Amino acid sequence: MSEYEHFNYRQLDPNTSGAVTDVTIPSAPDTHLAASLKGGAVIVTQDPDDRVKLSAVLGWISDAGANVLRVSIYRDAPSTEGGTLIFSTLDATDPDGANGTVSIVHVDAPGTTGVVNYFLEVSMELGTGSLIGPVTFIGEVIHP
Repeated sequence: MSEYEHFNYRQLDPNTSGAVTDVTIPSAPDTHLAASLKGGAVIVTQDPDDRVKLSAVLGWISDAGANVLRVSIYRDAPSTEGGTLIFSTLDATDPDGANGTVSIVHVDAPGTTGVVNYFLEVSMELGTGSLIGPVTFIGEVIHP
């Protein structure tokens, strides 16, 4: 039977829509680091067979026209420093411009023991948009 070994998170305070202002999401290939699990929110595995469940919620707003947001998770370092891409997905909003909320879940098998850092990044694949909140990034170590 599996059990949770370690839990950590990052989130806005208050973690509400509109809590963030003036955070324009850059066009790909540039990215914006929305949240990270490192430092005081580090994930620590105890066994090479441990899994890490990663969950995130991101609130964003798009301008009128076609808009496509990419949400990615990197292990060990951000993309700008050569991190390993472990998850990526796309989200789109209404062509008239609208608020969007992306919720993701991914299970990683880092295959190591000790500190594992994770980085939640966003970029615009098409159109323009901004982060507005909420932003939550959670990591949970699961021991098999």
